[in-house]
Amino acid sequence: SDTDPWSAATSGQTSSFDYMVADNFTSAMYSVTDFHWWGLSLFYNAGWFACDPTGLTFDVTFYADGGGVPGTEHCSYTGLSPAAVNTGASYSGYTLYYWEVTGLTPSCDFDGPAWVSVKSYANPADCAMLWMSGTGGDAAAQQHDGAAWGALTYDMSMCVAGTIYPVELQSFSIE
Repeated sequence: SDTDPWSAATSGQTSSFDYMVADNFTSAMYSVTDFHWWGLSLFYNAGWFACDPTGLTFDVTFYADGGGVPGTEHCSYTGLSPAAVNTGASYSGYTLYYWEVTGLTPSCDFDGPAWVSVKSYANPADCAMLWMSGTGGDAAAQQHDGAAWGALTYDMSMCVAGTIYPVELQSFSIE
């Protein structure tokens, strides 16, 4: 609801700024094919104003862990154009949207600690996506301001989905 203690972090590029947010997760022999997230579509002009998310494009990038921050880029998907779905909920009077990218090709395969970032690129209205916080993690998200990573004190709302690597049977003999 509007009164819950949520946060939103700017993860977009417009004519005024360029920020990127990433959050960590642990993958156990996972092949990522889908990524979902929740956020706001806002325009900044000496304050935030609601704007139509139509035409926003996104980059979704997965990274290896680099000692508590995103490290080496592992997989990147650029210029994605998922539809913004109005969730019917709001935050501070702004519409909460849901975005999803499915069927990432090729899938992003890795095992162990990882990070994912999602960043919007301005549409004709110069909108940006503000990624909503989530619960259930370790409160270790990061925001990049163009120069360095800075710690956020909350997790981001997201769902990373795919398939578990198939278990390979190994044959052996006992002598």
